[in-house]
Amino acid sequence: PTWSELVRQRLFGSPMDVPITLIGLYGVALSGGAVWFVHLIGSLFILGRFLHAVGISQMKGLEFGRTVGTLISVLSLLATAIACIWLAVS
Repeated sequence: PTWSELVRQRLFGSPMDVPITLIGLYGVALSGGAVWFVHLIGSLFILGRFLHAVGISQMKGLEFGRTVGTLISVLSLLATAIACIWLAVS
């Protein structure tokens, strides 16, 4: 495979956190979660995915965008999961 094919494969290979987070945010919204929370977490998630894509497309090792983007994406997913559990229990 060529370099550009490898980059495309890494960028679009297996982003399973995207549908999981979106379904979770939908669940938070349906459960009566605060609108500002859904917008905040959704915006942070989009920012994280963008930074991750920019960082991974540079392919120079552990870049700032890739690291911070992954961290923001995972924290957004975690916040969504906690909110879903909190709203289901309360």
